[in-house]
Amino acid sequence: MSLCATPLLDVPFSSKPCINSTFSSTSLQVRGMTCASCVHKIESSLMKEKGIVYASVALATNKAHIKYDPEVTGPRDVIKLIENLGFEASLVKKDRTGSHLDHSREITQ
Repeated sequence: MSLCATPLLDVPFSSKPCINSTFSSTSLQVRGMTCASCVHKIESSLMKEKGIVYASVALATNKAHIKYDPEVTGPRDVIKLIENLGFEASLVKKDRTGSHLDHSREITQ
């Protein structure tokens, strides 16, 4: 949270912190998750990263939804972090076939 830069003459009593409402969000496809512990590992690691304000990972759909401050981090950094945890991650493509729900790759591993 940062303080607004306003001249003192424009502030009658006191200044208030500005809440940054310019967060960006992205959805990622995450491969290699097999259980709830994998989900927890990814979510908790993402939430520790500077600039990430929200992270939700769904095992059933293999998707992660992340809200972040684009001045601090971005999708490439998030993907790299997830890959460093031992999973595969990529930006979600608009896929109406439901192929992201196919777990056959994880089952054969």
